[in-house]
Amino acid sequence: TPEEWYCMVLKNAVEQACFARNLETVPSVSREDYTTMIIPSGNMHDGMVYDSCSLEKINISGYRKRYGNQIDCALLVTSDHMSPVYHANDILLIARNPIRDGDTGIFINKVTGLLYIRRLRQTDPWRLEPLTYYGQTFYIDSNNASEMSHWIIFGHVISKTRG
Repeated sequence: TPEEWYCMVLKNAVEQACFARNLETVPSVSREDYTTMIIPSGNMHDGMVYDSCSLEKINISGYRKRYGNQIDCALLVTSDHMSPVYHANDILLIARNPIRDGDTGIFINKVTGLLYIRRLRQTDPWRLEPLTYYGQTFYIDSNNASEMSHWIIFGHVISKTRG
């Protein structure tokens, strides 16, 4: 539900603040070298129920030079349901800046509470296309505020790394 989602975001913010405070006591470690990785409970699959997760800090210092402050968080892939594009233990680096045509996005349907990782096609109507041949394509009228309000665009994938 949206309430559970907002609780998770709040939990994430509190954890980040605590982690940042702890990093300040270690002079050789920079807060910017780390981001929060979301680890979904259970196996990831198309249209997964996103009701619980754990959080972990990961070092992304090797990606900061290329992506700067675009990296907002990371998402651990927990199964091979999205292969050959993503495999278990891949780490997706997520940006929360505006998504563009062709980007792979993290979309949450507020009506069903299901999470989808889809390629966005900004056609008329928008298409959220599966990354593999598994799953349905969703059509969203971007000119219809009511229809758009059913979806949360959490962010988009800017890179992947092996965990």
